[in-house]
Amino acid sequence: MKKFLFGFLPGCIFAISAPVIFYVVNRDNRVFSSWVEVRGSVFLSLAFFGIFYSLAYLATQKADYAGLIATILVIGVFYLWQLSLAFASFILIHLVGFKIGRRKIELIFINFLLVALSLVVAVFYGAQLVSIVGRLPSTASRTLVQPVIASEIGDPLPAERPDVYYIILDGYGGADMLDGLYAYDNSSFVKALQDLGFVVPDPGRANYPYTVLSLGSSLNMQYLDTMASVMGDTPVWWPMEDALDHSQVRAFLEDKGYRTVFIASGFDYTDIRDGDEYVKPFPVMLNNFDAGFIRFTALSLLGDLGHLVSYPSYSTHRQIIQANFDALPRIALEPGPKFVFTHILAPHPPFVFDENGQPLNPDYPYTLSDKMRVIMDVPAYKRSYVSELQYVNHEMIQTITAILANSPTPPIIVIQGDHGPGLFLDTESAANTCLYERFSILNAYYLPGKQSTTVPATITPVNTFRLIFNEYFSTHFALLPDKTFFAPYSHFFSFQDVGAQIQPACRAQAQP
Repeated sequence: MKKFLFGFLPGCIFAISAPVIFYVVNRDNRVFSSWVEVRGSVFLSLAFFGIFYSLAYLATQKADYAGLIATILVIGVFYLWQLSLAFASFILIHLVGFKIGRRKIELIFINFLLVALSLVVAVFYGAQLVSIVGRLPSTASRTLVQPVIASEIGDPLPAERPDVYYIILDGYGGADMLDGLYAYDNSSFVKALQDLGFVVPDPGRANYPYTVLSLGSSLNMQYLDTMASVMGDTPVWWPMEDALDHSQVRAFLEDKGYRTVFIASGFDYTDIRDGDEYVKPFPVMLNNFDAGFIRFTALSLLGDLGHLVSYPSYSTHRQIIQANFDALPRIALEPGPKFVFTHILAPHPPFVFDENGQPLNPDYPYTLSDKMRVIMDVPAYKRSYVSELQYVNHEMIQTITAILANSPTPPIIVIQGDHGPGLFLDTESAANTCLYERFSILNAYYLPGKQSTTVPATITPVNTFRLIFNEYFSTHFALLPDKTFFAPYSHFFSFQDVGAQIQPACRAQAQP
């Protein structure tokens, strides 16, 4: 029993500690992911330790040998192969020494040392995790947005309720900005939407500069003042995730008998998996923390396991984007009423399609970062952005045409950019950001049976569903003032009203 305990324990502790260490040492993990998300990677690393131990025991029939071998493999896979080889070399030298000296080999002492080392590692990083968690706001995120006011709920609905599509094209800027800053005339795409029956207010404006804030606002039909007052100066983003997963828009439509259909995005905050239907291009969709942890370990050598796992790569990114366009027409054939939400990470970086939809494989490491000026120069960014935007335009017209053709009842369709491109974005400073670029968005509405004048010329996403619910569900939501707020990455809920600072003449225009 003692040999089993000391053989099994160190590898088990090292396996549990690996994801905790990855979470603690990487600041981005703490900002973007809740500490609770560590558990998936903990189960993964424990499963691999169990496999290593079982195979080693079958081979040696000795608990202490099996524990030692499994521990070395865990260190190699989840920490560093160099460290694993160092341990193996150290142990081998001592074993040879014991043999030469004709002394009995007691591996339990080596395992005891590994137990002590693993406990030191676990306590050191576990204490840091406890400290991080202790500094976090204690309020659950779903209490951080105001609930829909009961008196605003409308009359009973007619038998035929239109499907509702909310399609987010990440980083898709408005036509006026694209013409002014990117020297690209997008009027043919706008006209194609209008010919299909869309109303496209221009210029379109976002309420917030980042996806999480923008969709947190639009899907909850409100500005995020309550969240700002509760979260204060904290830099963490992840409390917003539940506000997107269980939004006021979703709750309202579910209460009206709508099915919810969510399409995988590859971005945790919009990858909503607990609806009535979750459409995914890979059997196993990793969350962002687990994907990052796997990339950090030797498991990255396994890749996507033959298209079974959404291992982060440019190929995977392409497949997820294309899967969204492919899924929407099929979903339209399903019985309604249904609320369909999709967040397509294009034309947001990385740029993985050319204008004809041919695959591109950038020569820089895979990243979803918007801070591309550290990787690409200005002309290259503009060319790549416009090329992928042209691909998106082609796919969108085909997709919308198919949705309309496949829908027995004319659906409600909203196509929006969550924010504009980020070529001239300074994530810490509104003054150094081209606000005209970042807050310019595509904002298109297909509202069957309504006049084009139904859509206010200056509408922003915060009012999107207030308008739709008033028009189709007999609610009485007052339209909010259309405002624009900047927030720095490091103080994510410190909102600054920058509406008066958004001018078409932007300093970025003078840059090469």
